[in-house]
Amino acid sequence: YMLGEFSDNEEMFRVHLIQFINKYAQSRVVGFDAVYVHIVDNYYAKGKAPWVNEEQLNKMLKNSKTLKPILVGKIAPDIQLTTRNGKKLRLHEIESDFTVLYFWDPDCGHCKKSIPQVVEFYENFKDKGVEVLAVCTKLTDKVPECWDAVDDRGMDIWINAADPYLRSRYKQIYDIRSTPMIYVLDENKEILSKKISSSQLEDVMSKLIEMKAEDKL
Repeated sequence: YMLGEFSDNEEMFRVHLIQFINKYAQSRVVGFDAVYVHIVDNYYAKGKAPWVNEEQLNKMLKNSKTLKPILVGKIAPDIQLTTRNGKKLRLHEIESDFTVLYFWDPDCGHCKKSIPQVVEFYENFKDKGVEVLAVCTKLTDKVPECWDAVDDRGMDIWINAADPYLRSRYKQIYDIRSTPMIYVLDENKEILSKKISSSQLEDVMSKLIEMKAEDKL
């Protein structure tokens, strides 16, 4: 609406478009990346920001393309992983009312702090239709470090997996630029929340379970 109001004023349009794209590109509010995608696709991709150089435009288009399939409300892309015993496992094969997709690394300092919180969360919610799929981001000959950490940190209570040769491309698909990274999915693998902290999991899940119960009434 705001940009439409300034469609006949090039200077004001430019000022507000830049303001909006910067605001939503940097927003830490869950789901606001959808606004960034909308702005890129409907303004920058359509040539309505001619002042942007080609390199910057291509970067924005690439970011939008990456984010679009993993926006809140989208069905989480299916990925095939490998469990500790070598069994193949697909994300969409997991049958649970809610699935917490948890990307982590044994050497990650933030992961070391978050894992006890996720363990406590799972103990409190595993009987409420919640499953955790923890994906260790180590590759090739470093994968055994994942299983050692699973044992040492009490993570053997949920589903653990890895992708040693990154055949699923999950790092690109789920925009894993750092760890830990958390996605919350429903029974149909629709993304309900994402990129939240482990300390927020309990509050978020309690609200989601409450909403699901209300929908059944």
